[in-house]
Amino acid sequence: MARPKHHIVPVTYLRHFADSTGKLYALNREDLYRPGIQTVTPGSKMFWSRNYYATENSENPQTIEFFFARDIEPTYNTLISIISKERPISDWETKLLFLQWLFYAKRRSPLWRILMEDQFNELSSRDNPGIDEETLQLIRNNIAKATKQAHIDLFLKEPLLRGDMEHFVSNVLAKKWEVLKAPPSHCWWTSDNPGCGVQLDGPTTIEGSKANPLWELLDADSLLYFPLTAEYTLCIFPYEQGRDPKSNLTNQDIGFRIADPAEVRWVNYWTACTQHRLIISSTRESLKEIEAIHLNERNGTNA
Repeated sequence: MARPKHHIVPVTYLRHFADSTGKLYALNREDLYRPGIQTVTPGSKMFWSRNYYATENSENPQTIEFFFARDIEPTYNTLISIISKERPISDWETKLLFLQWLFYAKRRSPLWRILMEDQFNELSSRDNPGIDEETLQLIRNNIAKATKQAHIDLFLKEPLLRGDMEHFVSNVLAKKWEVLKAPPSHCWWTSDNPGCGVQLDGPTTIEGSKANPLWELLDADSLLYFPLTAEYTLCIFPYEQGRDPKSNLTNQDIGFRIADPAEVRWVNYWTACTQHRLIISSTRESLKEIEAIHLNERNGTNA
């Protein structure tokens, strides 16, 4: 019986980071044999996993993947077509497309499963001191199965889904939204965990700020970045002091501005910090510096 390919990073999304020949450039920190920059296509094997979202607790095991393919991914080209016009966005239907895409893009991230599994493994090791390796491996296998189901439950259990969606929407609605365009000779990176939250270290500083990979710790001071294409990224940030307290996404346009080169560098840095295992770019040249760092870490040397 065939085991369907489930895309961890959607092909539709990746195409907007490809160069003019349809190629992507990626660093895979888990590839022991090809640690450098790889040239791939949006359909490359590195972007999918067999039955990743399949579930035994549904009449159709492919329910989640079908939902992505039918209801989520087809909207992305429409969204990018609107963004590419570079006009203020006031239409609520377009804003809803944004909200839907952002929420499910983060929901499907493999980092949910990895972090859950790490927590369970830590508990099992702490609660079973001196356990033999064979039994410990059996526990870990059961943990992997349990954490997969816990990740899938984020989609299938309505109270969880509704509660998390309400929390997410209430936070981002209260902030200002801008689409940032990369300046000439620059591009935005993405990853297999696109988008991050940033808590600024002070009211206006970027240096030293740390990125949150899953946006689960949102508050009034958080900035959110989500790379949309190689040319555009979304920034969601607090309103300035003194603004009309009624200002929110329902009554304010999504604006546009050209990003400063330093901001591109910082956002790309945060993208690299919050990856699961892949950093993705539309140019090989832009990844060379981080490739050197990656190779030095592999070889146990300092840059």
